[in-house]
Amino acid sequence: MAAAFAELGVGAGDVVALIGDNRPEWVWGEVAAHACRAMSLGVYRDALEEEIRYLAGHAHPKVIIAEDEEQVDKLLNLGDAIPSVQAIVYTDPRGMRKYDDARLIAIADLEERGRRALQKDTGLWTRMVEATDGADVAILCTTSGTTSSPKLAEWTGEAFIGHAATYLRADPRGPEDEYVAVLPLSWVMEQMYSVGWNFLARMKVNFPEEERTMMADLREVGPTFVLLSPRAWEGVAADIRARIMDATPWKRRIYNWAVGRGMAAMEKGGRDGAAEWGLFRHLRDRLGFSRLKSAATGGAAMGPDTFRFFQAMGLPLKQLYGQTEALGAHTIHQAGHVDYETVGFPMPGVTLSIRDPDPEGLGEVLVRHPNMMSGYYRNAEASKESFSEDGWFQTGDAGYLTERGHLVVIDRIKDLAETSRGVRFSPQFIENKLKFSTYVAEAVILGKDRPYLGAMICIRYPIVAKWAEERRISFTTYSDLASRPEVYALLREEVERVNATLPAQQRITKFVLLYKEARRRRRRTDPHQEGPARRHCGEVRGHHRADLFRCRSCRHRHDHPLPGRLEAAGGHEPCDRDPRQRARRPKDGEPGGMNTSLLIQLLVNGVIVGMLYGIVAMCFVLIYKSTQVVNFAQGEFVVLGAWVCLALVVNMGLPFWLAFLFSLVFMMVFGILVQVVLLRPLLGEPVISVIMATIGLSIFMQATMNWIFGNNAVRFPQVFDRGTMEIAGLNVETAYLMSFVLSLVVMGLFFWFFQYSRWGLAMRATAYNQQIAQSLGISVGRVFAMAWAISAVVSGIAGVVIGLVSAVSNSLAIIGIKVFPAVIVGGLDSIVGAIIGGLTIGILENLAEFVDGQYLHIGNMYSVAPFYVLLIILMIKPYGLLGTPDIERV
Repeated sequence: MAAAFAELGVGAGDVVALIGDNRPEWVWGEVAAHACRAMSLGVYRDALEEEIRYLAGHAHPKVIIAEDEEQVDKLLNLGDAIPSVQAIVYTDPRGMRKYDDARLIAIADLEERGRRALQKDTGLWTRMVEATDGADVAILCTTSGTTSSPKLAEWTGEAFIGHAATYLRADPRGPEDEYVAVLPLSWVMEQMYSVGWNFLARMKVNFPEEERTMMADLREVGPTFVLLSPRAWEGVAADIRARIMDATPWKRRIYNWAVGRGMAAMEKGGRDGAAEWGLFRHLRDRLGFSRLKSAATGGAAMGPDTFRFFQAMGLPLKQLYGQTEALGAHTIHQAGHVDYETVGFPMPGVTLSIRDPDPEGLGEVLVRHPNMMSGYYRNAEASKESFSEDGWFQTGDAGYLTERGHLVVIDRIKDLAETSRGVRFSPQFIENKLKFSTYVAEAVILGKDRPYLGAMICIRYPIVAKWAEERRISFTTYSDLASRPEVYALLREEVERVNATLPAQQRITKFVLLYKEARRRRRRTDPHQEGPARRHCGEVRGHHRADLFRCRSCRHRHDHPLPGRLEAAGGHEPCDRDPRQRARRPKDGEPGGMNTSLLIQLLVNGVIVGMLYGIVAMCFVLIYKSTQVVNFAQGEFVVLGAWVCLALVVNMGLPFWLAFLFSLVFMMVFGILVQVVLLRPLLGEPVISVIMATIGLSIFMQATMNWIFGNNAVRFPQVFDRGTMEIAGLNVETAYLMSFVLSLVVMGLFFWFFQYSRWGLAMRATAYNQQIAQSLGISVGRVFAMAWAISAVVSGIAGVVIGLVSAVSNSLAIIGIKVFPAVIVGGLDSIVGAIIGGLTIGILENLAEFVDGQYLHIGNMYSVAPFYVLLIILMIKPYGLLGTPDIERV
């Protein structure tokens, strides 16, 4: 290729550009350009035409090596906008036959051209190598271009090889090592690993087949060291967590046990043998990391939990830090001195300095070593500005050195803010630390020109909701959950954990949990901006940041900093201000008026949910009507049916419909056993004894299901399409529609059973008068067992339906409490009343949510409204709307 480039007129001072995926041809073309004393320029494969136009106009490449048709199309579309390009070499011939541009050359033809040149002049290659000069600029590497178009850093051959040697002294490699080039070759660190190290260490460099096959390629190759971006490491960890969540409860317990032991051992500086043999060695093998001797990451912040997880797994993961201008990394962790809060120590020959440090030692990071860039290509002014008068490269990053000599980098120096006490801090740095928590979705740090730092936090609703369910903390909506004292205590622990990693003057003093989920209103433009334009979380709009610490009840400002102490700003007692001062409500049609479409949607949802409440309430009524027993374990029956069906599908691999039928058979047998074993011996005992028996059954079932199935919510494999259908202008989820239809079917079967079947008539007779039923030859004991069996089967159906719509967890037992108002409203002994009561409660819940969300903003109306109605009904008609009144002779 070098001889062919020479034939094309490539010589000293020319530029050869390369664009495409990581391929051997890229490295060949780069080395060939250097042999011609030309400069190589890597272009990211996803660069747009405008970016390529800028780079070509700035660097004036004579030859461009493009991988495939996609990259060639970009170049040909630019046409005369890149006049310096005399040849376009493509390496993948697929789809190229249709082009007739004279500049196009297949790589096979280029190599054949060079082969003929070498045959004609056998000394050509020797003369080309002897003519090279290490002081020549060999590589043009694009900078990040965060504030403007990217600049091109000039690397000489001597500096490139010299810094590669420095890096190898800090992290040695040899010919026996294998590496997979995952990151783009146009990036500074991949250049150092795949090209520089390869020259010196003679290691094997492997290239992934495609981006999507990266993990499979890693496992196939089994590299001895890897370099992945923080995003890639986070993705690997997230994939592991997702797979574990779909695993069986037993496997999840083993995983959590092993990770816990591994983390604890790692914190003490050791390894846990049981965790290693039980989990971690299998994980490393699965990921392709069994032979890994070194792993690195850099370029962005990584979550400390992710870093610790891989460390506990036994991966020698290290963080590094550097700049394109400094030829990549110049700090890295040393073996035995890894601190996830830092980016390590300077490499051999590298000197660091902190310019203009504040009282906490925070200032601009300066770096100097013998192998820096020689300047920016065709930009003498920027080259001069990047170095200080005494030769230090001015990184523009803000950081400080720890007592152990580790470097901590927190932000760009221009993005720092300053408190009224003169302490500089990085809002983004602290925000990122908070968002590393699994419970924090969004965070905003306040404190510019203030005496202390505060934080606005939006909780990560799915995770915190699951946490609350596992601890039996009742809630209804996001607002209700965010206002719970237990959640404030949880987030306080997370804030204190972050504070422990920050300098004393940069710690958060107060925080508030916003009562609506975060949404970004516009792009962040000024990190120092204190007004509402920076970021908007929930409905905090138009408020000055100091006004965000308000009483949850009256929203009155409480601006009293507590130095040295962390305060949950929403957690104090309400003040004596009027909590109900509100502006005039807008009329329908005005901005902020009633959302009619939302109201209709919620009412439809209420009908669907009410049908489910109705069939569970029918089970409640069936048992009471037949046996005069109030079943306080009805909610647990619902959960048990869902868990059994899910276990048959996931653990035993049965088809859903077969598992569904088996689970109903199980519930029928279980219901009969409960009546025969637990309740039949209590016949004739006081009512309170029977009630206590059902309460005890509820507690026993909860404990048993926690032990067998665990506390986590688990989804069914997809049975129905999870999409939506538009019905009369409303979007209804298919799963909800299915649950509505199934509820109708169950109600229809109930009606037929009691009206026309022999057992149904017997149950009606028993419910009317047990003595008369016995005189007619009806076995009351069998009727009791049948009532419990039917109740358990229908509860199982309801549990499976709810599990298909949302997920299966022990917290579903709350439905047993929610249907109690439905039973009382309809009447304890009325099947029809149970249906009407269920529909009433379902609609009422959703109507309360609408009124609360649109007007009241209390946050818990959804959960308490049904019980208000329960109290009213009890005062007006204690026996329910359709229940049978008790008439006694006095």
